[in-house]
Amino acid sequence: VNKQLVNTTCRSIQTMIEDIGDENLGTIPLNFPFKTIKLGFAVLEHKININKLSLQQLINVGNLFDFLDVTDDVFNTIKYKIKIETDKDIREKKKTRKELKSLNPNIQKDLTVNVTIKYLKHLISKKYPQEKKIIPGYDNSVNSVTFNHSGTHILVGCNVNASLPNFMLWNIADLNNITHQNIIGTPTPSILKTVKSAQFNDDDTFIATGSTDNVNNLMLWKVSEQMPFVNQVLEGHSAGVTTIAFNHQNNKLVSGSAGTENNLILWDITDTAHITHQSIQGEPIISHPDSINTVEFSPDDKYIISGCSGANNNLIIWNIEYLNHITSQELKGHPNSVNCAKITPNGDYIISCCSGNQNNLIIWDTKTRKKIKNIASHTNSINTLAISHNGTKYATGGEDGLIIIWDITNPYNITVDRLLTGHKDAVLSIAFSPDDTQLVSSSVGTENNFIVWNLVSEQEKLIKQLSTYTAEQVHF
Repeated sequence: VNKQLVNTTCRSIQTMIEDIGDENLGTIPLNFPFKTIKLGFAVLEHKININKLSLQQLINVGNLFDFLDVTDDVFNTIKYKIKIETDKDIREKKKTRKELKSLNPNIQKDLTVNVTIKYLKHLISKKYPQEKKIIPGYDNSVNSVTFNHSGTHILVGCNVNASLPNFMLWNIADLNNITHQNIIGTPTPSILKTVKSAQFNDDDTFIATGSTDNVNNLMLWKVSEQMPFVNQVLEGHSAGVTTIAFNHQNNKLVSGSAGTENNLILWDITDTAHITHQSIQGEPIISHPDSINTVEFSPDDKYIISGCSGANNNLIIWNIEYLNHITSQELKGHPNSVNCAKITPNGDYIISCCSGNQNNLIIWDTKTRKKIKNIASHTNSINTLAISHNGTKYATGGEDGLIIIWDITNPYNITVDRLLTGHKDAVLSIAFSPDDTQLVSSSVGTENNFIVWNLVSEQEKLIKQLSTYTAEQVHF
């Protein structure tokens, strides 16, 4: 190991920057003394034994590895060594030595590629921070947000508030010039109260809304160029409607409500002039004992998933292929209320989330109906989730006000893609744009409660390009 190795890596980074064509990133700053970088490379290349490092050298190299996000095993080994050197308690020293012996560090012999790309990601992230547009105006919680299928408009439903109507359509084709339309017309108490859920059908010709209003709790709106939209009330629920979903053939609608009676209803909307409905119950007889929080059709429209409050029967699959013989199966795993459940676009997996901090995010196999993975995620309840249209990502929003985007390319090895921060209170709703380049989210409270995130910012474009580099291209 010598200065040439370090310089080679720095030249690799610089060449990649020039190749990407972003002069704004500038030259590579050395955040650590040259001696520390040289020593770190020596450890990575097995040119020097960790045991021969002094305490200060261990600390310096540990900080370098932490910055470059080097292999966990290597970093843990150094942390154990530092702990042994600094711990004054003899018993703790012995315990740490025992833990260190159990480690089998798989130190990579050639990390030039990884270190180069990690360093460049760091520079890009510093130069191009998260891109988000906070949309002001709502003075109360925003409960539901979703894109239309062309990605030009966002449908918003919220609590009753003084500043804006509680059911609006926002034109976001130009984020620098966002406009909105009042779908309802002149707000009157007889039309809508708090809107809990609002959805487009697959061809954007109809919108359905669920409201806490006991009278007009489920409404169907005909989309047109004229405002307000023509609407009709669907009568069947005895309590406020909390969640709704259209099927993919645009001839069915499923709705879930508060309470225990008629709380899950399937509507035939083939002919909107003669809409019929039936209460969903399965064989064996099974039903949700509490308010319904989430409903979703499978990609082939053959089954529905629904989740409810409480600890019993809180996640159910309903086979609706034969409407005169609906069957059902409970998925057991969540200890608390299931707040949201979604199905991947290929129909292979269900992702569900619940209240509390235990087993609050689970992946299920739709063929076996078995749980395949519990995911450690938010520190508290997860309120909502969304899956990207290409099926490679999903996003979760929690009581902690955070949004986490996950990589689900391999459902058995799910990793965090990124963390979005901006909401000041619990996140209530999230949705990906049709092309997956944007995410919209909403939250409780009066500040930062409606945000549009640009997922393919300049930062994302540059980082995405890094995945095309091979070892041969990085080593010069």
